Amino acid sequence: MMNGHLLHQNGLKGAGMTVAILDAGFSKVDVNPVFAQHFANGQILGTRFCRFRRLCL
Repeated sequence: MMNGHLLHQNGLKGAGMTVAILDAGFSKVDVNPVFAQHFANGQILGTRFCRFRRLCL
């Protein structure tokens, strides 16, 4: 979907990179035990919840 294979073919595989993902689909990710391991091993570095879009700039 994002053509990641093209990046891999050019040697870009994400090693040593920090990637930001902006998504509105994981409510309460910081307290959901499903994601606990990702926080523990440093795969999720932080979250931010914003109730009102106009205040979240």
